[in-house]
Amino acid sequence: MVKRKEFVCPCKCPGQSCIVERRKVGDFVHVDMLMTEAKVPKLKHCLSKPTKTQQKVLDKIKDKNFQSITFRWTIDSELEKVDDKSK
Repeated sequence: MVKRKEFVCPCKCPGQSCIVERRKVGDFVHVDMLMTEAKVPKLKHCLSKPTKTQQKVLDKIKDKNFQSITFRWTIDSELEKVDDKSK
């Protein structure tokens, strides 16, 4: 039996912050649902540059007063930096 190498997201986000990790454990990924509803391919990983079509789907989220997922990831990473400095 050949073992497939497991995909590791380049974001290196811990657990719940990473869409790849959430998919692995079967958690709900909101952006995946939006892409599926729009019949657009899902983002491969957290740092994937969206296609123009994917970006239109993401822009619709902003139009509904949601913060973009990348904005939330940026805030999370900044908070982690602050937390690391306080240790």
